[in-house]
Amino acid sequence: MVRVLHCCAAFAILASCMAETGRGAIVNLTPNFDATLRDDGFDGTFNSGGNGNFFNTIRRIDGVVNEVLFFEFDVSVVGDSEMVSSATLSLGVFGTPNDPGDIEILAYQADGVLTFPDDGARPSTLVATYDPISEGSGTISISLDAATVDGFIKGGDFIGFRLQGAEDQADTTIQGVVNVFDPGGPPTLTLDISAVPEPTSAVLLMGLVSVVACKRRRR
Repeated sequence: MVRVLHCCAAFAILASCMAETGRGAIVNLTPNFDATLRDDGFDGTFNSGGNGNFFNTIRRIDGVVNEVLFFEFDVSVVGDSEMVSSATLSLGVFGTPNDPGDIEILAYQADGVLTFPDDGARPSTLVATYDPISEGSGTISISLDAATVDGFIKGGDFIGFRLQGAEDQADTTIQGVVNVFDPGGPPTLTLDISAVPEPTSAVLLMGLVSVVACKRRRR
């Protein structure tokens, strides 16, 4: 009986250690800037626009992504030993979009400073798509691909998001950071982060040996 209790206790220690490493935390971040950049020449280069806007627009016309919205967040709060288990981008939308067409959200490695046309040329990866008409106006929350977001966060201290029309005529108007009159507040990136499980080999070995010993004694 004593031996059985010992092996069960060892297994309990193992389970406790693994549970401790899985504790999560919610982090809410606001962007360093929000900016609308425009392709004035309809040639794929974003050459005008700026940040600090009362509102930002997203527009695609005649097959050209004409107006694009950029956010960049400081994610240095996420440690090297932590991982993102879920990510959500919350936005305030002015009015109700009327033109059909999805909006794409692409992530890219950022530096926290608005530079154009450079920001528009950075390699990016699709992390979400949403329909502005079905989402409607007010504060909306879009779930992002957590694994991709986690990868960009591990690549540097800043992550950027580029919002653009996926189809012709797709457009919407997003709340700007500087508009303090919006009760929904500025755009927010919400991350659910947790420690990467790192149980020591000694604890793992003790637990596995104890479990095997228990099975053998029972036989």
